[in-house]
Amino acid sequence: MKYNFFIISALCLVFSCTSSVDLAEVFEEKIVIEGLISEGNPAAIRLSKSVSATAADEFPGVEDAVVELIDFEGNTELLVETDTGYYTGNTLKGQAGKDYQLVVSIGGEKFVAKAEIPFPTLEITTLMFENIQIPNPPFVNQILFINYQKVANEVSYCRIFIYINDILYVKKLFKHEDDTEQPLIVPFNDIPPLQSNDVIRVEIEQMEEWLYNYLQNIEGNDSEEIISGLLIGPPDNLSANIDGDALGYFGATTNSFLELVVP
Repeated sequence: MKYNFFIISALCLVFSCTSSVDLAEVFEEKIVIEGLISEGNPAAIRLSKSVSATAADEFPGVEDAVVELIDFEGNTELLVETDTGYYTGNTLKGQAGKDYQLVVSIGGEKFVAKAEIPFPTLEITTLMFENIQIPNPPFVNQILFINYQKVANEVSYCRIFIYINDILYVKKLFKHEDDTEQPLIVPFNDIPPLQSNDVIRVEIEQMEEWLYNYLQNIEGNDSEEIISGLLIGPPDNLSANIDGDALGYFGATTNSFLELVVP
């Protein structure tokens, strides 16, 4: 767990006149639980431990935990540890509108989280890519128009991913609050010029409001991320829906995607 820089600075300032401070003694190690289950897919969980401000940004994985997923009908699956600290499911897959419970047992401690997979409220309909010529100074602006249909009159809490030839270039949270269906306009200023037959893949991940707010706070703290959206090292006290003395979250999402081949 990385402690706030200003808090650490204040501690050092207060104690510098009397005695040195061992930050390792100030630090309290916590379990970090970070995971997702999405519609049509099994759960994926990462278990790690927080580290002190004086340690390297390497968050040790937790081995040999018992990780259980319980679905809305009471069916239970034990997730398998596929790598140090990484646990994945196989048989139980997410269904929209259904809730899931995660139970993690580590030593004598137990942590519980619940999440519900939202029904889709947005549907991507078409993608359109344009090169817009800027005359002065000469410049080509690459623009992607993402057209979608609102399929339910509810606030949509989303995260958008844009891949070019399977490489992730854009990842952004957005909230859709009204009934308008104006296209999302994404400038590709930081993306290399696209060539004919390049494949653009757009994914929209919809989530519950609390997870949207959690991820917003994570992004605001410049935390690193790893593949599949599982987050590493959340800031201090940024707990979400975990019952027990642990950091992190267990989220549930609905995903949709569409691809476009550049002409």
